[in-house]
Amino acid sequence: MRLRPGVLLLALFSVVLLVFFGGKTAFLFLLFLFLLSLLGYFLTWRAFARLKLERRVKPTRLSSGEVAQIELVVENPSSLPLVWLEIWDNFQPYMIPHDGPPRFALSLKGREKRVLTYRALLNKRGEYNLRPLVVSAGDPWCLWRKERSFDAPASLMVFPRIIPIATINLPLRKPFEGKKSGIRAYEDYTAISGLREYFPFDPLKRVHWKVTAHLGKLMVKEFEFSSSTTLAVWLDLVSTGHSKDFMEVYEEYACMIAASILYYASEEHIPTLLKVFPEEKGELSLGKGKDHFLRQMEILARARAKEGNLLQHMGLAAPHMPWQSNLVFISSVLNKQFLYRLVELRLRSRHLSLYLLYEGSFLLPGEKPRYNFLLDPIEVSELRRMSGILEEQNISVHLIGGNEPLEVVS
Repeated sequence: MRLRPGVLLLALFSVVLLVFFGGKTAFLFLLFLFLLSLLGYFLTWRAFARLKLERRVKPTRLSSGEVAQIELVVENPSSLPLVWLEIWDNFQPYMIPHDGPPRFALSLKGREKRVLTYRALLNKRGEYNLRPLVVSAGDPWCLWRKERSFDAPASLMVFPRIIPIATINLPLRKPFEGKKSGIRAYEDYTAISGLREYFPFDPLKRVHWKVTAHLGKLMVKEFEFSSSTTLAVWLDLVSTGHSKDFMEVYEEYACMIAASILYYASEEHIPTLLKVFPEEKGELSLGKGKDHFLRQMEILARARAKEGNLLQHMGLAAPHMPWQSNLVFISSVLNKQFLYRLVELRLRSRHLSLYLLYEGSFLLPGEKPRYNFLLDPIEVSELRRMSGILEEQNISVHLIGGNEPLEVVS
């Protein structure tokens, strides 16, 4: 607790009284000032020492670009009032006040509780542990001021933004394009698409006996295509060879692509596997469903770029990838060694799709194209010419520049 500047002015005024009106008047004034200050100190210290603060965040999980609501419960358990109280919430970087700076001035009666509500815009993924609150209080005469830091723990998880993708260029639902084949590979035996007459080569387990008894002829069940195989998503966050500014932008946009594809797969009930390079623990076992998707989003929220050897990490992860799965690889690397390794990975996967962010970003929905007069790098132009050859090997290459939207490229 410290004295306010006004106390010095009162002391100066008492010196003037001493000079012009004598010692008795000045003494009485100083005595009155001392008793008033002592009373204010007692009132402020007793009530402020017992002040309680609680902070709540709703929701605790949200996507980048969404707004979180913060409730601050302020309680004065003392019977003494707090005449004035100031509260500051110092937001972390990338937490933007949505309704003005989070600073409040209020007064509390004895045993009164107040709830303060304010909002914050989160525009970057990550895990946020909110900082301690800074609270100041003073006596009724503004002679004293006390300030302290309150730990009101609260945290929230910000997931990467999900870009709406209607479909992705992977053989997930229709293994064969063109004329409908009588052979249905990778069928989902839990989803019946229709009935047809029995053929001699049909197994008896396909016979729908109830309909057969009703129609008097053998009828068999046809099933929907299932996820042809599993979907493995590999995310390259190796910062070696890239500048810090590039990686800061790239990792956000790369996580958006991974989150968007995983969300699409979750909606289609496709088993997925996520691997983040070079994280040691950035991997979940194969699974599907909402809970599995949320755990993957938590991994993406915490993922950060680090130094490492991408080719070495790819070689170590390849044996653990489910056989004949569809592989989505998100990266910004473009060299011959990387392409050779991709061809080797294709031998273990049914289809490989490379999302290459050679400029580190892409156009978000509703974002206007930027003026860009730069030519594509030589490696990118060569890869565009090779795209037809790679397609024959079931390797799809999606080259994403800064002025290209993700939904068009996909």
